[in-house]
Amino acid sequence: MLLYDKLSYWEKVTHLENIDYLVLGSGIVGLTTAIELKKREKHAKVVVLERGYLPAGASTKNAGFACFGSPSELLADIDLMGEEKTAELLKLRWLGLQKLLTNLGAEQIEFSPCGSYDLFRKSELVDYQNILEKLPYLNAFIESNIGLKDTYSISDVPDKQGMKDLCGSFFNQHEGSIHTGKMMQRLYQLAVETGVQVLHDMEVKRFWEHGNAVHVEIQWGIVSATQLLICTNGLSKNLLPELDLNPARAQVVVTSPIQDLKLNSTYHYDSGYYYFRVVDGNRILIGGARNQDFAGETTELLETTENIKRHIINLLRDVIIPNQDFRIDYEWAGIMGVGSEKMPLIGNHSPRIHYAVRMGGMGVAMGSEIGVRLVDRVLDN
Repeated sequence: MLLYDKLSYWEKVTHLENIDYLVLGSGIVGLTTAIELKKREKHAKVVVLERGYLPAGASTKNAGFACFGSPSELLADIDLMGEEKTAELLKLRWLGLQKLLTNLGAEQIEFSPCGSYDLFRKSELVDYQNILEKLPYLNAFIESNIGLKDTYSISDVPDKQGMKDLCGSFFNQHEGSIHTGKMMQRLYQLAVETGVQVLHDMEVKRFWEHGNAVHVEIQWGIVSATQLLICTNGLSKNLLPELDLNPARAQVVVTSPIQDLKLNSTYHYDSGYYYFRVVDGNRILIGGARNQDFAGETTELLETTENIKRHIINLLRDVIIPNQDFRIDYEWAGIMGVGSEKMPLIGNHSPRIHYAVRMGGMGVAMGSEIGVRLVDRVLDN
């Protein structure tokens, strides 16, 4: 007997029957999508299925950066995708951040407009000088596309914050940090207040269409809905194998408390592949180093590895807090969605099945805007 057959009448009719919109994934994109659907169609039954007891991918596991692009990362995007697509990506990130702050409230998610630094070590002097020459071009590019003036400037502040082995850095005055946990807590609260139902421990095994419905198999049995919206980002490969999409693991650690810590911003290094900030006032949260083992980090396994942690800890010891003792008190991994380029994928698997995936490591920035655009697409169709 299936577990579904053991549920009561009340459980079935309240949660699992007569669903208009079934959303997979309770991360930023999934919950934003569900909220937007419920706002536009107040009488619709909107249900979100989440496979974990918390969002299982990246939304509760990121570093809490409210960022849209360091100089090195933005130039890398332009080299990879060209100016037109990079401009579109930049707009998605900026619009998404504004929606996130508006929808959830800056104070509620502890948004701090602390700016960010893009760091370069002494061995990377040539790279630093190349970007220095292009700084006026980048500032003009950002102003023409999202209206922000004088985004990047030259800075020697990191040298005064205890860091070593740096030849220079660039400061972005328009970025900041958020509290990831409070962001997702507030988003969940808003979903419930709007009338969205969020069901946890619901792992989707497969889905298919029959008649006028989409049928989804979970461990409880079969759930049906009029429309299915897949918002599981990097964990969507098994559901949508036809897409240019792969999981990308991001590993993060948090240090023990450190006395006299002078860091007061968010920081990027190596074209954004490393990132760090302060949490609790005296701990360093640092993650990244995926570029040290792309093949190994193309996985859905939520585990940390000694190889990646070694690269992260070496950056701490050699550059960020040299000559300081520390231990690692927290460590975890999240799963991003990446592909051959960074543009997100919003589309239709069929007239009843839709998706918004591949956030490219920028889900915090883009997720709120992507959710709205997915709903636009579904309702227009």
